[in-house]
This record gives sequence, C-alpha cells and structure tokens, in this order.
Amino acid sequence: MAEGTIRTLVVDDSEFFADMTAETLTQEHDMDAVSVHSGTAAAERLAEEEFDCVVSDYEMPEMDGLELLSTVRSEDPSLPFILLTGRGDEETASKAIRAGVADYLLKLEVVEDKQYGRLANRIESVVAQDRTRKKFESLVANSPDGIAHITAKGSCCRPTPRWPTGSGRPPRRWPASASST
Repeated sequence: MAEGTIRTLVVDDSEFFADMTAETLTQEHDMDAVSVHSGTAAAERLAEEEFDCVVSDYEMPEMDGLELLSTVRSEDPSLPFILLTGRGDEETASKAIRAGVADYLLKLEVVEDKQYGRLANRIESVVAQDRTRKKFESLVANSPDGIAHITAKGSCCRPTPRWPTGSGRPPRRWPASASST
C-alpha cells in the first residue's frame, strides 16, 4: 500500500449503505475502502489486514459500533475510528467521545445530503494526524540523541533511554556540544 493511499474499513449492517459508502470513497475520493456487514466481520478483517481507519455504524445487531471500538482498541489503541449514527442525541455523542472515537457523524447527513466529501475529509484528517503522531514517535524512539519532554515548571518527563542523566531531571547546564550547535 502506498504511503498516500488511505485504507478504510466501512462497517454497517446495511449492506447497501456499507457497499455504497466504500464504493464512493474508493471511486470519488481515491481511498482503498472495503465494506463488511457486521462488527464480528470487521474484527476478523482487522485481524487479517491493515487499515488506516475504521468507519462504523453505531446501531448494529450482535455488536454495536462502541463494542467494536472496544475490540479494536484492545488490538490497536490508536487506530482512527469514526462512528456514524442515525441517532443524533447528546447521550450517544457523549458515549462515543468518552469511548475514544476520532469523530462522530450523523449517517443521514452523509447519505441524504450526499456529504461523502465531508466523511472523506474527516477520514483524511484523522489518518494524517495518526501518521504524523507515528512518525514523531518513531523519530523520538530511534534518535541517537537524548530527548525528553520538559514541562513549563522545568520537570523532565518521558526521557528517552539516551537521556544524559539517570535522574529523570534535566541537567543544570546543557553539555557544551549541545549549546554549540
């Protein structure tokens, strides 16, 4: 899969909606979108293949969208997950946000208003954020230099293994080689 290609798993118990959404994302938005028709089928597909994002219906028999999110998080805590729902109430939105969805959209707005472009933009945005985070984490993890997050109060947290002191605190003075660059 090319770096720029976004691989999206669309999950909905409505075969028509899942297939139409995946087809639209593929043909009109240059994504590699695949549809499945249940939370169980999604979990199986995710175990077999890599995806950049999951777009799931909320209300499905056997496993709802939030239960699927929980299953996904147990395997991949950072995989972007967008929830589509027919219910636009605050309780559902609040549950979804607490559960850690990247975004929450009303299914009827996507279908009736033909806002697949809006859905595609949200997918592109959450995937770009995830890819940037992964690049940053890789840079920090593989750096030959000591790197640490220093708080506004001067405390050092999360130093890398190459951090120059074992105390977990920044040194009073930076080494001369660091200040001469």
